[in-house]
Amino acid sequence: MLEHVASLFGRVRGPREAVHNQAFNVGRPGETTASKQVAEIVQAQVPGSKIEFSKDAGTRPALLPRELRQDRSPVPRLDMTWNVEQGVAELVAAYQQIGLTQADLEGGKYLRIKTISEHIRAGRLGEDLRWAVRP
Repeated sequence: MLEHVASLFGRVRGPREAVHNQAFNVGRPGETTASKQVAEIVQAQVPGSKIEFSKDAGTRPALLPRELRQDRSPVPRLDMTWNVEQGVAELVAAYQQIGLTQADLEGGKYLRIKTISEHIRAGRLGEDLRWAVRP
């Protein structure tokens, strides 16, 4: 699935004003998946994982499936052969292969704000986000 999505970057066509700074939904028509459904798929594939939904999960517009309309998209028709379940499985396998842990995800390694906060606390970075001391 990652290969499918990555292939899009060079394939978006149209006038700059139609494609610049835009978000595009990618997938097969009829197979749209809401964020809540993706979370459930992840939980099913990640041993020991547990998801919790806020009270309004599934009711906010950002969590509703988006219709994929090929006729309105500046993205050329793709033959998407993978689905969400296969994509999640691919990511789980990759994360297991590199040994990604919960501590990695919760620490400063992937959360930029935690790294910035630590630099400020240590005096390496000023409140204006300029280096006080070169690293």
